[in-house]
Amino acid sequence: MIKNYLKVAIRNLWKNKAFSAINIFGLSFGICCCLLMLLFIKDELSFDSFNKNAKSIYRIAFSDYLNQGGFATTPMPIGPALKEQFPEIKAATRIAYQEPSLFKYNTNQYFETYAFADADIFKIFSFPFAEGNPNTALTEPNSIVISERMAKKYFGNEDPLNKIINIGSSGKLNSVVKGVFKGLPDNSHLQFDFLISCSTREKLGWSSLWRQMPGNYTYVLLPEDYDISKITQKLRAFVEKNVGNELKENGNPTYKMMLQPLTEIHLTSHLQEERPGSGNMAYIYLFASIALAILIIACINFINFATAHAIKRTKEIGVRKVIGAQRFQIIKQFLSESVITFFFATLLSLLFAQLLLPVYNELSGKSFHFPDLLQVRVIIGLIATGVIAAIAAGFFPAFSIAGISSIEALKGKTAYNNSKDRVRKSLVVVQFVASLSLIIASVVVFQQMRFIRRQTFINQAEQVIVFPVNSTIAEKFEVLKNQLNSNPDIVYTSAATNVPGFTNDGWPIRLNESTPLIQSENYVTDDDFLAAMNFKLLAGRKLSGKNASDITSGFLLNETAIHELGFKDPQQAVGKTIIWGADNKKRGTIQGVLKDFLFKSLHEKIAPALFQFAPYDWMTYNYVLVKLKPTDVGSTIDFVKKTVAGIDAGWVVDYKFYDDNFAQLHIKDEQQGKVFTVFAGIAILISCLGLLGLSIYSTEQRRKEIGIRKVLGASVNGIVVLLSKDFVKLVLIALIIASPLAWYFMTKWLDDFAYRINISWWVFVMAGMIALLIALVTVSFQAIKAAIANPVKSLRTE
Repeated sequence: MIKNYLKVAIRNLWKNKAFSAINIFGLSFGICCCLLMLLFIKDELSFDSFNKNAKSIYRIAFSDYLNQGGFATTPMPIGPALKEQFPEIKAATRIAYQEPSLFKYNTNQYFETYAFADADIFKIFSFPFAEGNPNTALTEPNSIVISERMAKKYFGNEDPLNKIINIGSSGKLNSVVKGVFKGLPDNSHLQFDFLISCSTREKLGWSSLWRQMPGNYTYVLLPEDYDISKITQKLRAFVEKNVGNELKENGNPTYKMMLQPLTEIHLTSHLQEERPGSGNMAYIYLFASIALAILIIACINFINFATAHAIKRTKEIGVRKVIGAQRFQIIKQFLSESVITFFFATLLSLLFAQLLLPVYNELSGKSFHFPDLLQVRVIIGLIATGVIAAIAAGFFPAFSIAGISSIEALKGKTAYNNSKDRVRKSLVVVQFVASLSLIIASVVVFQQMRFIRRQTFINQAEQVIVFPVNSTIAEKFEVLKNQLNSNPDIVYTSAATNVPGFTNDGWPIRLNESTPLIQSENYVTDDDFLAAMNFKLLAGRKLSGKNASDITSGFLLNETAIHELGFKDPQQAVGKTIIWGADNKKRGTIQGVLKDFLFKSLHEKIAPALFQFAPYDWMTYNYVLVKLKPTDVGSTIDFVKKTVAGIDAGWVVDYKFYDDNFAQLHIKDEQQGKVFTVFAGIAILISCLGLLGLSIYSTEQRRKEIGIRKVLGASVNGIVVLLSKDFVKLVLIALIIASPLAWYFMTKWLDDFAYRINISWWVFVMAGMIALLIALVTVSFQAIKAAIANPVKSLRTE
């Protein structure tokens, strides 16, 4: 009997090739899109879970640091002090990221980003070693561990262990390779290829200040199932013991520490100074919504198409009933056809997914592979979805058609009634609620991405290259500057200790000894920095290297900094005295106020910033900036390289364009915005198939009515309007439901950006018009076909 059901089902699908193809392709593409979206969601949710002790690892961070809000970074002394004073902490490590430096081994030399780390890092994290001993690799000064990728890059087929890598130009960081670790998984929020022992940096003199925030992150390993509230309660006493006196002397600023679970950092932590590449839980909700919407739309399409097609089979059902078929047998027949259709659609969806993976990886910035689609959970989910969808798609038309009497079925009559029609229309409303929500969301995402690009363009200098330099070049910067400025294609040459968007250097500032400390970004520059970067003065004047007082005690602050200090407007701040640095290192005068500029992503608010000339000998330039004319850029960059080589032949000019580097801060938002928009468009196209299914059903139900109307003189336009107006009503109902839903969820998504657009009313109107146009185009095709049909053929059975 089952064999007969399958045979008839396959024969029926083959007989109606066009209908079957549309149904199967629509469903398969919906499942394919849903699978790809779920891959992304699963990957984001799995960040850092590969670590064996993931549930016992925590990052130390600040919920409020010096009244400046939350920070992911911590001062350097915190890690060792926690391990020493909290016996329950099994291991602690600092990971202090550094600005790029030149790495050399024989003739291989490249600029690399690296970090300092304590020896406990390999006790805390599951970073497997390929060579060396992880327990001792970072215990001694001038020890380094490298990734397998870097071992191949620098040493080829040589054994890298105990080889010396030359770092920088001073020789102080030259390190012996003590270990090679396997590449870090993509779903690790920590990413690095080089780790140098913290004892190396300590030997050179590490900052021991509890109120200076370098790019350091602190992690601890606690016992399994440990109640972290016990440590949280002790942190106040810990702060009081180690930094309490300093805080009292400086006006008692906030110093609230907290512990963050490792597996929650990637998606839920949005503190200041987070590492690039952090995820966003809002995107997970957004992508989960679109995956669910696509699946619902595809399944509703499946049901609508099955229903529309079943209507044409009433005579077949009548014949079956006359020769003895029972109702449950007819239901089984419909179910078998649904199962086979879904089976073919599922196989096709896996093929589509495999073909689209390279495009999807490029679009999303991920690196998925086809075996990722064949995991047990994915397969179980597919089977469960198939069973539910097949049963729903089979039962709905089966119960409708199987209940018709034999005589009515043989006459071609259907079980058309208002209650069943309402169900079908409700399904279409659900589809269009999902589609309209996605249209609105896509417009909002597009607007926010355009806003980001516009702000990047407005705030960032163009045609400015930035490259790191060593101490030799920094000491001879004036010579380099004069030589570079001799080229007519170079507009400005400048230098700085750090550059917005490249590195951070946080130092506290305050009005006087009795006012709170304010964390600010510190930029030590020369005269031409503002001009090269196109930063605007709002009040006062810029600093001049020809003015002795500017060199020793002059400051420029941005708008945010003067507001944080308590000044109402820029002009009021000019000429006032402030204190810079921990332990009141330097007292100086505000000579000018700069218009706020972006130096972080738009997820973070603009922070206070201070500009000055080098206050100490140890503050040397780390970067050179060169503003180029737009003509013959390649030749000008070659000139820069040759000029730098004339000062230090061993140094490499590893340049980046300033605006390109800043755009990278938002690359993940851009990628995820594109993914969302593409899949939203696909969902809308799939919903059009569902609308087509309902329009086929509707016109089929009213075929004889249309024939009678034509005989009585109805025009083609009148019939098209008659068939279309019901669908217009459905779209309007969907718009009323979708608008508040989309507004709520997209407002929540935008709240993650410190600088964002406002959702305008016209977005909802435009979405409604787009949906209405889509509906009219889809329905009109079937309506016109029915309206121009020969009425004789429609009525000849009466």
